[in-house]
Amino acid sequence: MSPVFFCYNSMIYYKYMSILITGVTGTLGTILAEYFLKKKKKVFGCSKKISPHKRKKFESFNANNKLFFYNSIDIRKITEIKKWYKNVKGKTNSIEMIINCAAVPGEVNSFFKITNQVWKDIYDTNFFGVINTINIFFPLLKNSDKKLIINILGGGVGWHNLSKYKSPYITSKFALAGLTECLAKEFKKDDLTILGIFPGPMDSKLRNKLLDKNKAFEENQDLSGNSTVNLIESILKINFKELTGKLLSSRFDKIENTKKSGSLFTLRRIDNKTYYF
Repeated sequence: MSPVFFCYNSMIYYKYMSILITGVTGTLGTILAEYFLKKKKKVFGCSKKISPHKRKKFESFNANNKLFFYNSIDIRKITEIKKWYKNVKGKTNSIEMIINCAAVPGEVNSFFKITNQVWKDIYDTNFFGVINTINIFFPLLKNSDKKLIINILGGGVGWHNLSKYKSPYITSKFALAGLTECLAKEFKKDDLTILGIFPGPMDSKLRNKLLDKNKAFEENQDLSGNSTVNLIESILKINFKELTGKLLSSRFDKIENTKKSGSLFTLRRIDNKTYYF
């Protein structure tokens, strides 16, 4: 079912909405899935595996209406994504939004000690997994009135103080940022919006593995992931087409500032106040 939406005070509210989330059992994927499920939206999620506790938690939203649909798949494998697509297509005619959350940290080591296989494994999930998902689910996305892809960035994208020993993960996210900007131009003819969001630090297994051993979390840092939820909520309340190709920071970027300076939203910043374009 295509979304029914109406405008009120320049805000767009969706009555019907289907969201596809990869890496749905990860920290951010779970936070986003719960947010949309509480809003009575359909969520189609995937990950390699799901714990009994998390499955029970998600399925609690299915008490009155079937809202959560889960498939255990490996997004590195085209055949598995095609099976997932077939399952999703059997339950909806369109997808309004794809959120690519799935990512692996990979090995934290010096450049000369990281094997080519490690590089390949990380890129297969963090970069090619996104390509696979967009490729295969594009027909369902095109069927919707509003088409939005959000790629979750990270690993120092947009920051000047990159961490050492994390080259495969960080560069895979830089590649995803570049893909986002390229596809924004290519998908314009399809009336499709694609953007990237840097969620900032969260108290997650992925961040804990990537965190320097002697480096503690910054004091007074919001590690809940709520800033990303708030940013996506704000995006859905505006005509988000103007944000296509932008790389946003959930910590620093405020959607209400888009009218003041669209160039702010590049995430190619030297620090949190200075930007280069």
